[in-house]
This record gives sequence, structure tokens and C-alpha cells, in this order.
Amino acid sequence: MQTLQFLPQNFVEISKHLNRGLPIILPTETSYGFSGNIFSHTAVSAIQKIKERENTKEKAFLVLVDSFESLEQISDITQISTKNREYIKKYSDIYTKHNPTTFILKKNTKKYPLLTNYFTDFTHIGIRVPQYLPLIGFLQSHKKPIFSTSANLAKHPPLYNSADIQKYFKNIPNLLFVDAGDLQKNSPSSIIKFNENGEIIKLR
Repeated sequence: MQTLQFLPQNFVEISKHLNRGLPIILPTETSYGFSGNIFSHTAVSAIQKIKERENTKEKAFLVLVDSFESLEQISDITQISTKNREYIKKYSDIYTKHNPTTFILKKNTKKYPLLTNYFTDFTHIGIRVPQYLPLIGFLQSHKKPIFSTSANLAKHPPLYNSADIQKYFKNIPNLLFVDAGDLQKNSPSSIIKFNENGEIIKLR
């Protein structure tokens, strides 16, 4: 495992790693998370192997984007009401204090046909604008969405400490650890979907 500090001068190197379809560990506002290129089957498979998660039909990795505008691009929200679009926009505002919120939204396969291959059993995926400004800065620099899932083994708790990341994953080849030190132990994001009547359903 290679390690880089989570600093702007390292953003280009982190992007290169992602663009090669290699897995990384990034800090988020909830915990450290495994991330990768959403259009790379190699990256997805690598993280599933590390997490010892073999059942791809059980749960898809969520997608992180840098803004509501990017969320609109990667998801198809054309059938969502104006009221619910405003709700999504409100909880995607990085300058408004609120619990991190992941929305279950339809993939925009018309704009991004390769999304069809991203967890093929799912027409909808979880999408979030993170509330962690250093990560927003990186996403704006990277200019592409990335996937994210908690940095832990299956059925084990998420990891918050840099030393724990080094302990559990130091021997994994081609893995890049983007180190931001020890993170606060925050709750996982809320998960929201909308039913056929446009009602808000809180899954978590």
C-alpha cells in the first residue's frame, strides 16, 4: 500500500491512480472509505475482494459528486417533482449544515451509457454530495464522480484512524491510502428515496 497525505499538491497523483482503475482509501465526513473510478470494473472488483464482499446483488457502492449540478448529470431526476428536486438540492449544499444525505436515484444511462455496467442489477444507485470540504476540493479537481464504500471488511465497523488503516491494509498491492490523520467518529449518512407518489422515504 502506498500512502499520500491528503493535500492539494497531491490531488493530481491521486487522480492518476483513480484513472488507472486502481483502488484508493479516502477520508470522508463519515469515515475512511474505499473509492475508485465508477467506470472501472477492475476498481470495483478490487474493492469487493478487499472487503470480502462477493454478492454484488446485495448492495451497490454509492457515488460521490462535487455538487448538485454534478448529481443532476450522473442521475436521471427528470421525473422527480420540483419540490423533491429542491429537497435534493438543499441537502446537497456543502455550505448548509445538515446530516450527510445519500439519495437513491435512477442512473442517467443516456448521458453515461457505461453506468449500465456499474452494478448491473441496479437501475438506481446511491448518490451524495459529501459535507467534507477537503473531499469536495479533490472532487472539483478530479472532475469526475467516484464510488465510495466504508473502509472495512465485511461485517466489521468502519475505520476512522490512520493507524488502523495502515494495520489492516498495508499489505494490499496497488492500494493508495490518502491519509488525513484521525477522523471524527460521525454517524453514517442518511439514506433517502422517493416513492411513486413522490413521498420521501427515509431508509436510514
